[in-house]
Amino acid sequence: MFYDEPSESDRYEMIRTYFQMLIEEELPDATGKMKQFASWFTHGVPGGASLRKEIYDSKTAPEILARVENFFEARLAVQSPAVLIEG
Repeated sequence: MFYDEPSESDRYEMIRTYFQMLIEEELPDATGKMKQFASWFTHGVPGGASLRKEIYDSKTAPEILARVENFFEARLAVQSPAVLIEG
């Protein structure tokens, strides 16, 4: 069975949406769920090991979300730099 591997943008949207929901729900085990989910969704992503280490060193759910956002936004900015339009 074949499937399309999610793009980094897809991974980012999924993980960010899930983490935001966990934070909004104020679940007592949110940080544990985020750490587990991050290991699944960053497997195979270049630089993912360093992100996983940063996540496991994090103490709060908002800190984990911030690290994920910083990581993926930096990667996506490099992959698709802004196009300058001459006027």
